[in-house]
Amino acid sequence: MFAEYLGLADDSIIKEECINKYNHRLDYKKKRFTSGCVAKTFRVCKSECKYVMKVQPLIDREYYKEYIKNEIKLVKYVCKNSNLTGKYYKDWNCNGSNYLVIKYVNGDILSKYPTKKIDKKIIKEMLKSLYRLHKIGVIHRDLKSSNIIITNDGSVKLIDFGQSSLYKKLNKYDRRMAYRWDFKRLLSTLKTKKVNKRLLTYANEYIKRYNLIIQ
Repeated sequence: MFAEYLGLADDSIIKEECINKYNHRLDYKKKRFTSGCVAKTFRVCKSECKYVMKVQPLIDREYYKEYIKNEIKLVKYVCKNSNLTGKYYKDWNCNGSNYLVIKYVNGDILSKYPTKKIDKKIIKEMLKSLYRLHKIGVIHRDLKSSNIIITNDGSVKLIDFGQSSLYKKLNKYDRRMAYRWDFKRLLSTLKTKKVNKRLLTYANEYIKRYNLIIQ
C-alpha cells in the first residue's frame, strides 16, 4: 500500500500535505508533472515500481463526481481490453479527495516531445492507438498534446479518460461523428505542434480511409 511506502498509518490520511511532507520518499521531490484546473498529478515510487497518482478533490457537484467515476471506470475498461494506457493499480476516496493510481509510463507527453523527432512511424502509432481505442468501443473526446504519451520505445499511450464514453451509449450517427471528432482533435494537435506538412498529409490520408470504414 502507498501508505506503508510513505510511512503513514493507512491510505485514509494521505493528502497533498502528506505528499509534500514525505517528498524525500517521492521519485522526484515534489514531482508534480501535470496540473489541471482541479486535479494534481504526482509521480511516486513503491519498491522498484513507479506509479502516477492523480489527486482530485471531491467537489460537491454531481457533474464532477460523475466525471471522476467515469474516468476510473474507463481506465479500468481500457486496461482490461488493451495496452493503450498505464496499467490500473488502485483508487480510493479519503478526506475529501479521490486518488487514482496507475503504472507509470516511461516517455514524454506530446507537448514536451521534440517536434523534429516526430516521424512517420510515430504519427502512424498515434493514429493506430486512436483506431484501436475506437475498436474496443471507447471515444476519447479530450485528445490534446498533454493526453498523448510517446514512450521510450516509440509506442503511443493515451491518458485522461474523464470525458471519454463507451460507444454503446451513443446512437450510430453520434458515434460516427464522435470518432471523426477524435481524429480531428488529433490532427489539430499535430498542426499546433507544427509537424512537417508531409506528415500532416499522411495523417489526413489515414483519417480519410478510417472515415470510409465507419460509414
